[in-house]
Amino acid sequence: MRVLLLLFLLMSFNIKGFTQELDTTSNKIGIFRVAASIPIPIVNLQYEIPLKKTVTLLIKSGLNFTLASSAALNRDKIRSQVSWISSIESRYYYSLNRRIRNGKSIKNYSAGYIGVEPYFRSNSIASINEPKQINNGSYGTFINLGFQNQSEKNIYTAFFIGVAPFAFRLGEMNTTTGKLDRIWLNFSIGYVF
Repeated sequence: MRVLLLLFLLMSFNIKGFTQELDTTSNKIGIFRVAASIPIPIVNLQYEIPLKKTVTLLIKSGLNFTLASSAALNRDKIRSQVSWISSIESRYYYSLNRRIRNGKSIKNYSAGYIGVEPYFRSNSIASINEPKQINNGSYGTFINLGFQNQSEKNIYTAFFIGVAPFAFRLGEMNTTTGKLDRIWLNFSIGYVF
């Protein structure tokens, strides 16, 4: 426990210096935002912690909506399952130094990145126009390539694509997910606090 507390304190002192280098208009330690994504519908809270000048840790947690239409059940209605999704992504901003050299904005890591993102998605916690909740939970690791930007008005936008070389279904030992569950392509928009 003492080791964890000491590690947390050391990280806090280091983080403050790195964020002041990137965003001199505030004294915040991390970047907190609320975001919504499509075409894989996700609404989540995000907290990005700078570790080094070009490396961050992004903690995300929110709701994942699985949408479908049904011809057999509930004609002309959209069916949906709602799951909880959480992840911790380690990001390396490969274009940050180049953006600084070119005089472009780098507000709160507005740059291209490569990330490794272990994730956990729960089984369905709610269903809409669906007779029952389903067991669609999974866990794995995505390797992401993306770009994010923050405007002067604190609007956050991002695009990323990822592949999960490791993805497994909950409750089924050594059962991998389908091939479509291993591809991650999203556009996000949000607000930075």
